[in-house]
Amino acid sequence: MGSLGRDAISALTLRSGGNTIGGNMGTLIEPVGSLTAAQVTSVLAVAGPTVDHSFSLRCTRTAIEIHRVAGEYDLPALLAAGAALLNLRVAIRAVGVDSTVRLLPNRTEPNHLADIYPRGSHPNSAHDQALAAELIAITARRGLPESWQPTPVPEGVCNQLRQAAKLERAWLATLSRLQLLMLRTLTTGADATLAPTPLTAVIGTVQDSPTARIQSGQAAQRVLLTAGLSNVAVSFSTEVVADPAAREHLRELIGGGLWPQAVLRLGYPLSDSADRPLSGTPIGSVDDPLANPLLASSE
Repeated sequence: MGSLGRDAISALTLRSGGNTIGGNMGTLIEPVGSLTAAQVTSVLAVAGPTVDHSFSLRCTRTAIEIHRVAGEYDLPALLAAGAALLNLRVAIRAVGVDSTVRLLPNRTEPNHLADIYPRGSHPNSAHDQALAAELIAITARRGLPESWQPTPVPEGVCNQLRQAAKLERAWLATLSRLQLLMLRTLTTGADATLAPTPLTAVIGTVQDSPTARIQSGQAAQRVLLTAGLSNVAVSFSTEVVADPAAREHLRELIGGGLWPQAVLRLGYPLSDSADRPLSGTPIGSVDDPLANPLLASSE
């Protein structure tokens, strides 16, 4: 199925039994939980390039840990951690292994954001493989569409995106054009996030805790991957919710019961050649698209 990208592993901090074992393809990578060493390599090759540089992945005998190593402990950072966590889960599921997750597992170490435990087997469905293929594809895409087609996002696709957010204990609330206009009127210095698009949506949670924000990151990333399966582009931003007054207005507009965590713009790029947007997500980029090592390692 092709070779693994060398940079996908070399950018990571790998640990075995709590000891750093290096960061290059010459490093001996050991099994993690139910993942074989080959599967660990494949998972990190796919999910690794999507991890923001302010985080590190640490592999122990039982878990892959996500740690914050730089930057602010704020909403964008927690959303980015959640997106990285979702990418790892997708990659692990694609090799036929199940997993469980603990968020903020160590109260004395707030920078220890999440642990994912590969445990047992899981049927490798076509949907699992499709999400993994989309994850691989977005690492090779760059840029934002400069303009959007007026074509609305079909209601069936919107329902799929709502369900994707719900799977991660979050909600996807869509804004009508009137609601979007009201928000732009009430918000000073509104940025491009509020510019008209075929669909504008909000990722929201009932709670506004660090745990809820990590869950929001997972939800936003699952929405992005699910949208990609229908060729819908997604632009992801936290600029509006970073303004307390604008966030409160937005919360009222979506009913008052959810805390807005991110604003998403969805639609179809005007040019067929335009890359799908990755703005606001902790998706990195690689020089060359990866072949799909997950398919090979799941056999």
